[in-house]
Amino acid sequence: MRLILLVLCAIQAFRVHALVDIDRNGTVAENAFVDPDLSKDIPISEGVNLIDEEPVKVPEGFIGKLNELEAKLDLLPNSTQIDLKAGRVESITLAQPILPGSGVRNRLLWSVATGEDTTHGSPVTSEEWEEIAIQAVKNWMVDHASDLDVNVDTELFAEGTVRTGIHADGDMIQLHIPRIFKGIPVVGARAMATIKLGNLINVGFEDWGTIPSDFPVEPTLTAGEAYDAVAAHAQRSLLQGNNCDPELEILTMTPSSSSGQFGEGYKYVLAWRVCPLLEGQDNEVMEGLVDAQSGQIYSFVDKVDYFQAKGGVYPISNDKRFPDGVQQPGWPMPYMYVGNELTDTGGNYFQSGSVTASFNGKYVLIKDNCGSSSLSGSGGLDWGTSGGTDCTTPGVGGSGNTHSARTNVYELNKAMEMARSHLPNNNWLKQKLTVNLNINNNCNAFWGSGTINFYRSGGGCGNTGELAGVIVHEWGHGLDNNDVTGSIASPSGEGIADIYAALRMADSCIGRGFYASGGGCTGVRNIDYKQSGGTPKTFSVSNRSCGGAVHCVGQVYSQAVWSLYKRTLQSAPYSYDDNTALEIVTRLTFIAAGNINTWFSGSPPYGGCNSASGYREYLAADDDNGNINDGTPHMQAIFQAFNDQEIACSTPTVQDSGCVGTPNSPPQVTVAPGNMQAVISWTAVSGALNYQVFRTEGVKGCGQGKVKLTTTTTRSYTDSGLMNGREYYYIVIPKGPNDSCFGPASPCAAVTPTQAPVPTTPSPTQRPTAPTKNPTAQPTKKCGNGFCDMDEYSSICPVDCSNLELSVLDTRSRGSPGVMFWVKSVSRGLEVSSFKFYSWAAQTSLVQVYTRTGQYTGYELDQTGWELVHEATIDLLGDVTMTELTLSNKVVISSGTIKSFFIWATQGNIKYDVGTSEGALLGSDSFMEVYQGIGVTSKFSGVFASNVYSPRRFNGIISYDVLVSSTPTAKPTTSPSKKPVTSSPTRYPSFNPTKRPVTPVPTEQPTRRPTAKPTAVPSNIPTQPPSSSTPTNRPSTNPTSPPSDSCDNGTCESNETSSSCPQDCANVILTAHDAGTNGAPGIMFDLMASRDVVVRSFDFYTDAARYDVVEVYTRLGGYSGNELVVSGWTLIHSKNVTQMGRNTLTTLGDFDTGVTIRAGSTQSFFIYTGFYIMYDKGTVEGQVLASDASLVIYEGVGIGSKFPGAGATGVVFSPRVFKGDIRYDATSITVSPTKAPVTSKPTNAPSKKPVSTSPTKFPTQKPTSKPTNAPTTKPISPPPTKTPTLKPTSMPTHTPSKKPITSSPVKAPTKRPITASPANVPSKQPVSALPTDSPLQQPTFKPTYDTPSKVPITESPTKVPTRHPVTTSPTNVPSKKPITSSPTIVPTQTPTSVPTFTPSKAPITISPLKAPTRSPITASPTNVPSKKPITASPTKIPTQKPTPTNAPSKGPVTASPTQKPTLRPSGFPTTHPTTTNASTCYPGAKIVKLEATTNEQIQVFEVKVYTSGKNIATGGRATQSSTLSAFDAPRAIDDNNNSFSHTAQANGTRAWWQVDFGRGFEIDSIEILNRWCTDPSDEKGCLCRLSYANLSLIDDQGLVVITRSIENSCGKASLSYRFQPSFECTSSDTTPSPTSSPLKSLSPVAVQLPRAREVKLHSITGNPIQVFEVEIYSSGVNIARGKTATQSSTLNSLVASNAVDGNSGTFSHTTNSSPYSWWQVDLGGTFPIESIKVLNRWCGNPSDPNGCLCRLSHTVLSLFDEHGQWVATASLGDTCNKLEWTVNFNNSGDSNVCTILA
Repeated sequence: MRLILLVLCAIQAFRVHALVDIDRNGTVAENAFVDPDLSKDIPISEGVNLIDEEPVKVPEGFIGKLNELEAKLDLLPNSTQIDLKAGRVESITLAQPILPGSGVRNRLLWSVATGEDTTHGSPVTSEEWEEIAIQAVKNWMVDHASDLDVNVDTELFAEGTVRTGIHADGDMIQLHIPRIFKGIPVVGARAMATIKLGNLINVGFEDWGTIPSDFPVEPTLTAGEAYDAVAAHAQRSLLQGNNCDPELEILTMTPSSSSGQFGEGYKYVLAWRVCPLLEGQDNEVMEGLVDAQSGQIYSFVDKVDYFQAKGGVYPISNDKRFPDGVQQPGWPMPYMYVGNELTDTGGNYFQSGSVTASFNGKYVLIKDNCGSSSLSGSGGLDWGTSGGTDCTTPGVGGSGNTHSARTNVYELNKAMEMARSHLPNNNWLKQKLTVNLNINNNCNAFWGSGTINFYRSGGGCGNTGELAGVIVHEWGHGLDNNDVTGSIASPSGEGIADIYAALRMADSCIGRGFYASGGGCTGVRNIDYKQSGGTPKTFSVSNRSCGGAVHCVGQVYSQAVWSLYKRTLQSAPYSYDDNTALEIVTRLTFIAAGNINTWFSGSPPYGGCNSASGYREYLAADDDNGNINDGTPHMQAIFQAFNDQEIACSTPTVQDSGCVGTPNSPPQVTVAPGNMQAVISWTAVSGALNYQVFRTEGVKGCGQGKVKLTTTTTRSYTDSGLMNGREYYYIVIPKGPNDSCFGPASPCAAVTPTQAPVPTTPSPTQRPTAPTKNPTAQPTKKCGNGFCDMDEYSSICPVDCSNLELSVLDTRSRGSPGVMFWVKSVSRGLEVSSFKFYSWAAQTSLVQVYTRTGQYTGYELDQTGWELVHEATIDLLGDVTMTELTLSNKVVISSGTIKSFFIWATQGNIKYDVGTSEGALLGSDSFMEVYQGIGVTSKFSGVFASNVYSPRRFNGIISYDVLVSSTPTAKPTTSPSKKPVTSSPTRYPSFNPTKRPVTPVPTEQPTRRPTAKPTAVPSNIPTQPPSSSTPTNRPSTNPTSPPSDSCDNGTCESNETSSSCPQDCANVILTAHDAGTNGAPGIMFDLMASRDVVVRSFDFYTDAARYDVVEVYTRLGGYSGNELVVSGWTLIHSKNVTQMGRNTLTTLGDFDTGVTIRAGSTQSFFIYTGFYIMYDKGTVEGQVLASDASLVIYEGVGIGSKFPGAGATGVVFSPRVFKGDIRYDATSITVSPTKAPVTSKPTNAPSKKPVSTSPTKFPTQKPTSKPTNAPTTKPISPPPTKTPTLKPTSMPTHTPSKKPITSSPVKAPTKRPITASPANVPSKQPVSALPTDSPLQQPTFKPTYDTPSKVPITESPTKVPTRHPVTTSPTNVPSKKPITSSPTIVPTQTPTSVPTFTPSKAPITISPLKAPTRSPITASPTNVPSKKPITASPTKIPTQKPTPTNAPSKGPVTASPTQKPTLRPSGFPTTHPTTTNASTCYPGAKIVKLEATTNEQIQVFEVKVYTSGKNIATGGRATQSSTLSAFDAPRAIDDNNNSFSHTAQANGTRAWWQVDFGRGFEIDSIEILNRWCTDPSDEKGCLCRLSYANLSLIDDQGLVVITRSIENSCGKASLSYRFQPSFECTSSDTTPSPTSSPLKSLSPVAVQLPRAREVKLHSITGNPIQVFEVEIYSSGVNIARGKTATQSSTLNSLVASNAVDGNSGTFSHTTNSSPYSWWQVDLGGTFPIESIKVLNRWCGNPSDPNGCLCRLSHTVLSLFDEHGQWVATASLGDTCNKLEWTVNFNNSGDSNVCTILA
């Protein structure tokens, strides 16, 4: 009868791995679940029939096909297993030779060289075995693809997805081959294969149903919407960040509603896998699986593996049972870094003198929350012992020298050592494991995110880090998660973690001592069923009683493995002793468990028939001939143990076979002690082909898990690296013809190594001195005495002074192509002649040696100063034999100087080891010192973080000659003896020395880049063609027009555009190649266009290949001054992009909207990714990098952090040059050619001197009112007039200055007009409006805010009026309207219609009035041309006569302070007098913006903005932060209520949408038509997504006028907001348009508030900053919620954003070590601040018994504007016992507040 798999068994409800069940109530995981259809196995209740009365009928045609397959493959009849739900073969047991080996009927041979054929011998390395095994299995599956009904080419063997396990030099090879469909992984579906002795013995296809060819792999939902769905299910708010990247997967479902027909049991769903951070989340790593089309949630589980006990238990740190339950002093601390060395298995180290160590080693890094560890001393380090628990220490070694620290260092290293001896190719076992101890909580331990974690005692629980069984259990989860399958096994990973702990302890009681009372096992469970109820916990029992609980389900198979060890192997017919049985089971488990995906499934009584079940994998590991169909050496024992649990299989036939001639008697062992070693020898045993030697140590003798030391054919072995005085135990097992063939183990032999006398030997750098026959030999005959004396050197005494060697040999666990270090000559001139070192493998390679004077720091990746002294192709000799490299050019090091060396192998890796501190002394002799250096993976190129490894220790020998004598040197010292590092069991520091940031060369430091000195030399590129044909003063370089038929010649000619000639002018590429050698997350640069262009995209290089988001920002004008702040930048691209690395350009694809750059204009760009964009160092920032006929790109800067805020340091690197392509369309014809190539760009930086009056050659962008024929070298002035006009000049200026124009009195009338040179940005100094040939007397302008003057301002007339109006020449980018000054600085109450101008007799004096203005009335200091004339508003105070100025303003015109201060700077100056009875107006705005305060997207049907009853939004320009599909921003203002806009996933930034009207309007109301999904009933809750978004009105200076919070938008399809006319009326137009409602709002009538973008708390007492919440109110809305918060440091996970998350139950907390802590929030824009409330953090409860409320005392609260300028400060004063603190900026009498308003 054919075996049919009907999958019907219990599965865990969700995937956590706990030693006992966990109470989830009240936690973030309380709503955890797994959809039953997602579980491969369906839970069964007692009494349910396991097989339907009418079982699934297998089609006859399929049976016939299977019979043919079995005959074809020579299989046993009916041996092939079928998955009824998939309708295909599930598992095949065969014996098919596919690789050469000793398996049954295997006649394959490795190819042998004949003639010119290539020899292909047996693989040597695990990598070679892996490559050839994958190819062999793939070939076999391709050959049988039609028989198996699988598509091998498209769904299997995707590059980099296959995982392998290589055992015993290819004796057994396991393959895990995930299923991939159209590039998407299919969860749970895989193919697997096992090769034994060259034979393919097992092939399986798990959960392999048929996926329809038209299955959609494009999601409808975004990842952000998947996060939202999970948060809604959890009923908790989303926090920023996640625990895994969102990923699309195909889920294999087993719907209970399926038809039950053959092959119709699976369905497939495209789903998002997301790991959100949720409110209240602690140690949980929550994972959600969300249908990517419908949004249905299939799973919400905690991925952390916990150990937990709750309620009524009182565990202690140990159970006091002698001898293994009491503390043992003096145990070794293995594999720990001590000084410059690594201890061995016995804790020994070699370094003499005083050394320092901490709990940091090669394989274990302890992080103890009790504190740090550090122990110094000489002659050995003893960490000591102590009583107590948790943070109790022996009083030495620091506060981190705890019980749990010492225990973990010892126990984990011994468990790993044991595992590595069986799994030498498992890379995870060679890496460092981080262990977090004494977490300030209790009753828990867990495996998660690659670490194991243990809690302190308390709450009825003991310290979980002090129990060895618990430690190994949690470590076992890590091994299970990093084996061949790469995932936790099902149906429960608890069983295998228990097995690893039980085999290490040789104890079935897991976590002994966990429970404080009771007899028998005091652990959490006993996996020996005879000691826990007497009957096995079978498959059937688990179906009835486990209910999916993972601990219960795990015991089904853990009991089977324990029974195999303790019962079936120790019973007849085997009758193995305990040690032999333990080693058989240990071997089988380490090998078999690696490729077990599901330990059991199907239905009782045979749950072990699936392709890679525990039973079948144990048989495969036990097999000795490549065919399990004929039995295995221990098959009956394995079957009995697994069958007792109902998880074996009836096929193949159960029979023991093989291992013929295996020894049946044990050897006799003797062990001799040595110094830090033991010599084991044994008698010969008949039939033994080899012997295996095992070691253990400690109080249990041989009765626990052991390390397999060697497999040898000899009869002796020396075990070194042992601790003297410690007892070790050994057994020897004779082996038969295969590794599965065990003879009986020898009796246990014990030995205690002893200290041998330490010989006195010369330093290894000098030869031993030969005994002299004449101790009074003549001193003049020193040459040849074995020491290079002070009067000797290599040329006169080569026997003593030549070919000396300094050896710095040690362990060598790391390697890379290059190693860099420096050498110092101590007292003599030296000549380095050669190096010896080890390589990773034996191979041929080109090796180069570079040197440079001094330390290499700053030149790790920069070739500057390096000299190549050797280059040759040599044979690297590998890890056993040193490679000797004799330099072609010897390197001389003068006495007392330093030389750096860089050894580089182009085709190999040079071995070294991890160091302790870069630049620390590594080794020395009498003449030379060698210092620790770095490993390098890229020669003079690359990224520091990716290509430099620090610290690293060169491992080798340096040969040198002594050149000259110098000062006396000390005699060489003798070799130090080895010293052990000891303690009772261990704890903390950092193993993988981090990849350090390499000290950059000075130019890496961000600089304030001053602009070049302004020059009078005119620019050569006009912004527009001349207005007439009058000859210009610039000759043409191309006098003839291009031919009319030049299109498609490969060049975009001056008369062609992208529309007229797309072949030449569309998708033009300006290239700035090649791949750069430096890099940072961002690159910022400027482009200037000589014709209109539209930039479409960029191509660039990255540091590595990956799939990650890339953002592109742009802004009008240059970036300079805006590198650190987001204000003014527009996000135009934010998408995940396949980044191609350093050798291939990464292509972004076209932007959603191209960026237009008008002729003569500059546009800046910022490309940013979370990793590294490659670029090069530049020469001068702003210098031309590359250009073509249409575009110029300038050198820019590298950016290390995206918009960190004003004042941030260390993030701008200058100069840097973009490397890549700029893709653009040329959309207008080219202007006349330039006279000379552009050599530099206009600078954006403010000039540090007054702007000079040199003319420009640029014509204005708009023709002047009286256009000239050509740009002139002199300013154009109208005829002089005695009465200056009030009208603006026809020659507009570019951008107003940031400082007011000041005027000096004149002694004589001006004789010529004053002109200004072009400048891209405002001058920092005032522009003088006086003649340059007259002396200037600077007026005093320093208002005093403390005692304002009440005297009105007066002006005396000048003697002589000016004869010419003041004019300016045209600038680069003119304003669209001329800037005019107001008629007077201080006008009369009733201004005259035609003001006069009278000469002044005295300097102008300005006295301050009652209250200063918020700031001087200024014109916009931006790069954007002003669209309206900027005017200064008159004041109330009359003058004798108004005195206008007839020069257009180059900057803000400073008015005297008014009696009533304004709210914000006058980006909106007014011509209306300020009166006490001013009329009120509606708020005015140029932009209306919606901005999310949560992770939601912005999506609206329509936004309607009304002024005087008219919807002005339809004529505006809408943009948004990102765009989902085609739902772009303009859809929300298209007057169509059926279309909508929709932003995409925010990727950590807040989504926004806005409409820009082009100029200001009074806004009386706004209506938002909220978007629902499907229908207005909105069952999906889409209307809720606008909840708590901010609706802001923004003026044309980018300042927020008013903000409204949308609050809860759920169920609201329409949202309306009306505004009150409570704002002071002003106007930004000199002459308001009669047809529009101009922007009139300036400030609320009665309120003067500071305007701020950043709010900062700064401790001045040394206390940390810790707050529950900071609430900042503007217009009654808390604008801080959800904004970006940062702090000086972070304690644990108490991040800055906790203080603005709207949750008063969370808090932020800086560390205690920071002397001046700070916390701040960036509001994302500038707001008028009404009040700030700080919710102070208490400890314990609100009564604050620990006085935590006092910590904020005297903290300074500061407000900063968008330029980083301080605007207000408040002191918190004494905060003790104050739960909250509020400052109200409406209250001018608040004595704690100091505000600057000018």
